[in-house]
Amino acid sequence: MDRISEGVQRPLERVLLLVPELVDKACINLAEALEALGSSVRSKSGTSGWPNYDIYRDMYRNAGKARSAFLDASRESMRAAPRPGR
Repeated sequence: MDRISEGVQRPLERVLLLVPELVDKACINLAEALEALGSSVRSKSGTSGWPNYDIYRDMYRNAGKARSAFLDASRESMRAAPRPGR
């Protein structure tokens, strides 16, 4: 999970630097949802309560919703972007 998390940090930083506020907020929510997903995997690691599929399923679902919201915000932003010649 740490390696996956590190792999998304730069793309997330680029998004946060370059996009409108609507997408920025969706990106932050997505990053938080992914962090919560990773935490749900790590939280009980090495204990008798691991893996806790209920928590993982909830966090996975939340991350999916955050991803969809990010894509929707990105799509809306791209459609509203100025186009050359207009």
